[in-house]
Amino acid sequence: MLCGIASPTDLLRHLTPLVHQLKLLQYADHHEYTPHDMLAISAEFEKIPAAQKLIITTEKDYMRLQKSELDEWVKKLPLFYIPIKTDFIEKEKEELNLQLANYVRRN
Repeated sequence: MLCGIASPTDLLRHLTPLVHQLKLLQYADHHEYTPHDMLAISAEFEKIPAAQKLIITTEKDYMRLQKSELDEWVKKLPLFYIPIKTDFIEKEKEELNLQLANYVRRN
């Protein structure tokens, strides 16, 4: 698992029961990946002895990996991401919808 998020706890909790083994490569929140990072990530990936292996990351980190100077590594590695889904807690969702409706009516 590759991530540059403040707290990967929920992601680890989600993924751990789904895999045989999980190795975390954690970077600082909002990390801008470099070719040097990709070299290190590739080296760590190659050290894993399993025949069936992949790299999973967040959609946020996947987008940060979409730079031309990283293409060489991104294309070679079996890299997948978990899509981001945003939702509001029911009470807050109702309040937001009400505020939006009131704003549209006024404007």
